[in-house]
Amino acid sequence: MPNVTYEVWVYDLENLLLPPQYLAGDIKISGRMIFSPNNRYLAVEGFHELSIFNIHDGVRIFNLQRTSTDPPTDFGWTSFSPDSNYVMSFSDWWFKDSKMSIWDIHTGQRIHAIDAQRGRERVFYTWLSPDWSQLARWTGPNTEVNQALIYEFDIQNGLGHANAYLTENGRTGIFSPDGTLFAVLTEEAIIAAGEVKLLVFETDTWALKTSKLANAHGCGAQNTLRFSHDNSFLLLVYRCLFEEWISVWNIATDELVIEAVNYAYTPASFTSSNKYMIGRGESGIAVWNIKNNFEMAEYPGGSAAIHPDGELMVSVGPDGRLWIWNLELNQLLMILPAPRL
Repeated sequence: MPNVTYEVWVYDLENLLLPPQYLAGDIKISGRMIFSPNNRYLAVEGFHELSIFNIHDGVRIFNLQRTSTDPPTDFGWTSFSPDSNYVMSFSDWWFKDSKMSIWDIHTGQRIHAIDAQRGRERVFYTWLSPDWSQLARWTGPNTEVNQALIYEFDIQNGLGHANAYLTENGRTGIFSPDGTLFAVLTEEAIIAAGEVKLLVFETDTWALKTSKLANAHGCGAQNTLRFSHDNSFLLLVYRCLFEEWISVWNIATDELVIEAVNYAYTPASFTSSNKYMIGRGESGIAVWNIKNNFEMAEYPGGSAAIHPDGELMVSVGPDGRLWIWNLELNQLLMILPAPRL
């Protein structure tokens, strides 16, 4: 719905009775909203637009539109640098001149454009480690080369020396939250009838830690990989046409704890407290209790987020207002009134 606009409000979860902070109106949101590591800034991805707000005073300090950049680009998969002074964004478009851009949020200047002219260089996908010290680039698939190169990276100099290369790699990859592991779903997806292959590497040496086979029909669809914040579990959501396969592995024990096809809920992420996994479905929200063998509880509503301490969840309820839940008790605590200017 490209013409739909929204208002952005920020609540203080330590004191939910305080009035929320109004940031902006008429915002077009097509991607995510993410907080900076220092919790001072909020990045909002829109249709061909990226905005960053200073939460303390409600001022928009950074705004880029596709037509204002040179070369033109769009914005997606945004993340902040560890010091919160820079933001990274990806271009979705195949014909754009750069795939990954890094911006100084205080000056609005693009300081790095990585994978320039990627159609010629055959660079297809790029991943940046959480501490922004390593960058992985996939240079396939084609008949000549199909590998991922691992480079040193820093803000001042951009790409450095190549540390390693992976001969098996693909379009879906992710670093663990602490950057010590890297998982990738191989592009050569059809290993056997109805199986895809997942590889996990240790990023200090880039040695293979483990490999796993998942029951799915390889077709190059858009997929999801997520680590739990303590690296204990790895989530794979594999989509192919109208089917969806879900797998969750215990990396330490190599045990498959969840395996399902066309599940009613799609897991999306783990909480930072390592207590829960959260997802959505047509019927509402699902929260899996990791400590209790991934027991699932269902909640009404749409989008949801869990507090870092892992006890409170805020969701957009069926009435469009914010519902606050106690996950330990599976109890609705309060419904916040809709904000008003």
